[in-house]
Amino acid sequence: MMKYILIFLGVILVIISVFLLLIFSPYFIYLKTINQGFSSSFLSMEASKTVMIKPIEFKIKKINKFLAQNERRWRSFHFADYKIPLPLQHPTLSLIPVIQKKKGRSYFGGDIYDNKNSRKFSFVSGEKLALEYVIDKQELFGLPIFKQDLEAIPGDKFFKIMFTYDIRLKKIDKKNKISYMRSLWNIPYADLVFNLFVLNARNDFFPEDMIGFTFYPEKEMGIIETSDENPNFYNETVYILEGEDIYTFKYRVRKGDLLADSIRTRFLKILNFKKSYEDKRIEIYNDFRLLSYKDKISTVGFTYLYVGFSHVPNDQIYYSAMIRDLEKRAGNAKFLTPLYQYGMKKFNFKENKKKKKEVAKPKEFNEEDKQIIKEAIKQVEETEVDESRLSKEEKINFYLEDAKTGEGLESEEGVMEMD
Repeated sequence: MMKYILIFLGVILVIISVFLLLIFSPYFIYLKTINQGFSSSFLSMEASKTVMIKPIEFKIKKINKFLAQNERRWRSFHFADYKIPLPLQHPTLSLIPVIQKKKGRSYFGGDIYDNKNSRKFSFVSGEKLALEYVIDKQELFGLPIFKQDLEAIPGDKFFKIMFTYDIRLKKIDKKNKISYMRSLWNIPYADLVFNLFVLNARNDFFPEDMIGFTFYPEKEMGIIETSDENPNFYNETVYILEGEDIYTFKYRVRKGDLLADSIRTRFLKILNFKKSYEDKRIEIYNDFRLLSYKDKISTVGFTYLYVGFSHVPNDQIYYSAMIRDLEKRAGNAKFLTPLYQYGMKKFNFKENKKKKKEVAKPKEFNEEDKQIIKEAIKQVEETEVDESRLSKEEKINFYLEDAKTGEGLESEEGVMEMD
């Protein structure tokens, strides 16, 4: 009799064990997938990096007082597909063009240097990505019991989930095995599947060299930090959802630098998606025409023209006009070099090395120049000067350049159409 009782209890124990195994196996599979990876016909995922599990807290340094004092030295521009701030007549910062080419397309940006030639901040417009989260990629997600709920998630909601959701199992009591099992039992299977779905989407979407991700709640922008080969800098990519597309904007910041941090803060506060359109160059050019002659051939004029060019990167006439105006002033070689490189590849543009050499050094006036200056001074003295538009020095430079070149950007053939 005892023998049968033992056999019966053994069978009951086996049944209970199998039952518990079946009940708790999804939790163990989930934990194994997260920590070690898992491979089967219905789910196959590699072990997840710790940085994929949860977002970091979004931080933006509060330096409003510092920024407020410098508002007049910056201006917001519609640059490529974004609204961004750029230094304009800034006493210590200058913008150098950066043009990157990837998969046959050019992406415009810039390096911001201080007056000690130290790069503080770099930015570039990034690729446009599709918001895709393929449900049937893993057989588990395609099961009818889960698929319907996953498909019902709106795109804008899932975009936010990717950057904000913490997939760690919440409220797990690890005091003893019984409390641990009870804690797991309180988590629905659907939550486990949803967590794995989010993790799978991050693995597909986030870059491999990611070291952290966060979400800017006020502007609903995702931000991913990636590693940099230079330990003095860090990289961030901003993800902006527009319809069913995700637009990216990348920047690189010098670490532990107040000025660099202030530039990052300014960019994050002003950055917005704004679709590029070709006629934008007309608006920018009209603003450029209102500048004084001195500003037109300075970094100020360059900024306006470069912003306009970001909307018409294939316009060789605009490009040539921009180059010619930059060549009119000594010291503009640092702006011209990246543009020359772009033009040689894009338009088969032949660099004027002689002109570049002249631009790189201060101009020396010969006797003919001096005579032109003398005549220009006489013209200025006989002309009523509008102080709101041109100073005497500016008019002298204007007449000098006009006499020597016989042309300005306004008279360039093929550019007049922008008026």
